[in-house]
Amino acid sequence: MIATFLLEFFGAIYAIIRYKMDRVGFITVLILTCLSVFQIAEYMICEVINLPGLTWARIGYVAITLLPPLGISLMMAIANKKSLITQLILYFVAGSFIVYFLFIAHALTNQVCSGNYVIFTASEDISKIYGLYYYGLLAITVFFSFQWTHHVKSVGRQKAL
Repeated sequence: MIATFLLEFFGAIYAIIRYKMDRVGFITVLILTCLSVFQIAEYMICEVINLPGLTWARIGYVAITLLPPLGISLMMAIANKKSLITQLILYFVAGSFIVYFLFIAHALTNQVCSGNYVIFTASEDISKIYGLYYYGLLAITVFFSFQWTHHVKSVGRQKAL
């Protein structure tokens, strides 16, 4: 966990230093940052430093909740597609989940630190909706990525999609 955190964290710093921060670069840094925050949250659950495990679980959920809309934003940036409405809806839904996970006491009910991984347990009332959100957006990202690959002229952008 800590090694993955360090790779993602320093990968984000390297990207900031090495590459220009256009839309693709900025979103890439945000994705790496969210991934590193999730990894450090997992690590802290196991180490329980300064904050209770459920607090770190909440921080981890915030980080991974942003990944699907960031993935769609990255794909749209690579494909030169723009839709402010789509972006607003995606981040509003993500923000709604974030508020829920941060401020609703029963949103996360348990966390378990196992040797190789951490398990977060969310309340049953939100788990199915959150799963639909998370995996649904991942499926949409993959679908449009394949669709837009044929419409992008740059070979580098085609490969990135």
